Amino acid sequence: MVGDPPDKVGGRGLALKQAQGAFPVPDFNPTKPDPSKFPEVAVFLRKTATTFETWHSEMPALGEPSSGQASWADLLHQVKRHVDLNAEQIIAAERGDSATFSKDYFAGQQTQAALLQAAKAAGVPECAKVDR
Repeated sequence: MVGDPPDKVGGRGLALKQAQGAFPVPDFNPTKPDPSKFPEVAVFLRKTATTFETWHSEMPALGEPSSGQASWADLLHQVKRHVDLNAEQIIAAERGDSATFSKDYFAGQQTQAALLQAAKAAGVPECAKVDR
């Protein structure tokens, strides 16, 4: 099992996420997005990109654990998937592409569930809080 250091990395990621503040478009529906709201959404998602990219770069730097390598590898994969999906959503928002934005939102929900499962299996459930 992975020890405390990944939890600390997760804690830094969570602090970055919390520093972003509240989502600025409370009535925005990512399943049926209003393209007129995309500029404001894209600005917020760029902040999320910084959080996810920092989280993603710090996790592998901790090194592979002595046990639970498969769970750890899955966790890193899910974090990277969030980085990629967030980047795709920014592009979709900038292009006014509601279909891709929505598709990526649903993929993000699946990734969030997989990330939580991987974090629990790796023994670092606190790391999943960055994505909550």
